[in-house]
Amino acid sequence: MLTTLLSEAAQTSTGLNFKGFVIVAIVFALVYPLQKRLRERVSKHRVERWREEDERRDHEDEEP
Repeated sequence: MLTTLLSEAAQTSTGLNFKGFVIVAIVFALVYPLQKRLRERVSKHRVERWREEDERRDHEDEEP
């Protein structure tokens, strides 16, 4: 019985096995494009907002 427990303990590893690697690869393949698209969208909106603020500020400077 002790040898069975020792062999079972030796078979379980704490490192990244193939199954874990596949799971991490799939999660990365799903999350990275979504994160990239979100960053592009946020950047685009930020640039548009800055442009509108600059135009508003320029318009306010011209009025007096």
